[in-house]
Amino acid sequence: MTEVLQSAFWATAEHALNSVLFGFVPLLFISIFVGFVVAFLMRDRTLARFSLFFSVAGAAIGLMLGSSREPVVAAILPVLLATVAGYFTTIFPKQESYKLLIESGADEDQRKAFSRRFVATGIASLILATTMGSFWGASLRAAKTEQDRRYAEWLENYEEFQIPFNRKLAEKQAGLSSAD
Repeated sequence: MTEVLQSAFWATAEHALNSVLFGFVPLLFISIFVGFVVAFLMRDRTLARFSLFFSVAGAAIGLMLGSSREPVVAAILPVLLATVAGYFTTIFPKQESYKLLIESGADEDQRKAFSRRFVATGIASLILATTMGSFWGASLRAAKTEQDRRYAEWLENYEEFQIPFNRKLAEKQAGLSSAD
């Protein structure tokens, strides 16, 4: 019973570590990278912070898209992107940016220009993060495919050569004669 519990514990720990290393770390890395790119290009920390929302969503979508082996993801992606972009475009500029602009005393033209920058920055961040995430996910999928291929080759070699060799060696050590 203890061995079963230990085995289950280590399997759970391995899956947790995999989810952190292959799920959370890429998401965090891509989001922070996109935030820095936006901060550098736009020279506006508010837009950079806002782009983090889009880049987290884009990185998550991209990782799922890139690492998936199912073609149905390609059909779902445009709907998902449109939903996320529409949601963020509707919610965040109205609540956050207009509040900041009204408090800063900006006139109507400045508000419209700022709102356009918000929408453009958010969607560009979403697209950039989705692209980076899909390539990262595809890289993970390719590494897993290569690992599976190498294991299949090893297993074929083991079954074809190692098992018969071990059998002959055991027969020879036991003093049994082999017809080969």
